[in-house]
Amino acid sequence: MSTSVDLLVRGSAKIIAHYRWLLQRATDNGERAAYERRIAEEERLVQQLLQSMPGTIQN
Repeated sequence: MSTSVDLLVRGSAKIIAHYRWLLQRATDNGERAAYERRIAEEERLVQQLLQSMPGTIQN
């Protein structure tokens, strides 16, 4: 994988981890739903990025 793609994937992993941390501390259902949507969207974007890269291994 290229250096820029590695950087994007690592950055997304940190964002997802932070949203999961926030999700654990959410105080109401609206907050939880928002964090779950953000996590799902970030995971979808990472998968989309990885699928667009030729020669990458898919999980």
